Amino acid sequence: MCASPARRARRWILLILLAALIAAVHGAGRMDPQTLEEMSLDGFDAWVKTSIGNYESDLLAAARRHSIPPRLLATVILNELGNYDLVDQGQELVFSRGSVGIAQITIPTAIDNKLVDLSEDEIEKWQERFAERHGAGALGNPAGPIPRTGLLRQAIEHLVWEKLNEPTIAIEAAARQIRLLIKRINANLDKPWPRTYLTGAIDLSHPYANIVPGQAGLADPHALQREREMQMARLIVGGYNSPKLIRTSVDLSNPGYYARARRHADNAARLIAERLVRLGWYP
Repeated sequence: MCASPARRARRWILLILLAALIAAVHGAGRMDPQTLEEMSLDGFDAWVKTSIGNYESDLLAAARRHSIPPRLLATVILNELGNYDLVDQGQELVFSRGSVGIAQITIPTAIDNKLVDLSEDEIEKWQERFAERHGAGALGNPAGPIPRTGLLRQAIEHLVWEKLNEPTIAIEAAARQIRLLIKRINANLDKPWPRTYLTGAIDLSHPYANIVPGQAGLADPHALQREREMQMARLIVGGYNSPKLIRTSVDLSNPGYYARARRHADNAARLIAERLVRLGWYP
């Protein structure tokens, strides 16, 4: 039987309080964009180490497997962690189809884009555990609480949720999503969002070659590279937060269109990518 709205609300309140307690006791290495903006470069460096320093080898390996710049992958993940609140923490404590884990990927996105690997054995074992909790009639019995097809979807969703809460798997999922976004961007070069940042397709052997710098006329090669990495961050993070942004033909001169995704994109460029370049993180 489904929980009542009041019961669900109480559960979320308790989860948020629990998440706040965990964050206060253990610390999370996460914050809000305003705090991030006010942070010194040394403070930012310390936050990066706290947030993903333990997973540096996983990040580098995932970037290498998918032929994407490691700093771009780090930027995407750190940008998500830089806008991480108590609701996000609560979704790590109880199953949710929303954004999960350090890469903040939704369960439907992970399933639809095949960002997480699942075996038939894992799915079967989850269904068996479900049957043990709810009775044998729950499996394959039309009179059971969940139809067989619904149970399969539920098993996949719960397993993906569990896996995305593991940082190593979340990093790999983010790398797969970035690679997919690059493919979609290259297929939509005539659309406003890709056209803003690119003069041609992204060639992963030289990923920044066709990026339009945010400032024109830069002579210093280091400054030019920094500008290109910031622009790449905007391009990818905008699509990461709203995949439709890549394919839309709407005139983006109106700042209200896709405002949330564009805000995330700008934060990623200014607050994350630019500082990672200056610090020399993940070249």
